[in-house]
Amino acid sequence: MPPLLNIGLLGAGCVGSVVYDLIRYRLNSSSRYVITKILVRSLSKRRPFTVDTEQCTVTDRVEDILDDESINVIVEVVGGSEGLAKDAVYNALKRGKHVVTANKALIAENLSEIEVSCRCMQLGVFGV
Repeated sequence: MPPLLNIGLLGAGCVGSVVYDLIRYRLNSSSRYVITKILVRSLSKRRPFTVDTEQCTVTDRVEDILDDESINVIVEVVGGSEGLAKDAVYNALKRGKHVVTANKALIAENLSEIEVSCRCMQLGVFGV
């Protein structure tokens, strides 16, 4: 059975590493939740976790994740209300991908635009 959620993780710092470990070790017992790509700022930087390279690719190009049609969910944990976080969220929504974020600044400053993007792509907005 293919994964229910094929996830692209944007960010691999403190929060991203915990998200990766939670999904890989706690939710992945049925292989229904799989992180297949992780976006990092620097490929050479050491990470606080070990990536399963058979199942997951690490990239420094957000397009590698956004253009991957097999990825249906983006988890954004890079932070900030502008730049990479905002652009990635908007571009993911335009491609019909679901987005999960705890980025309060991004949501607070852009909620109405995010809601419009979600409605246009028939995606739901939850938790706000």
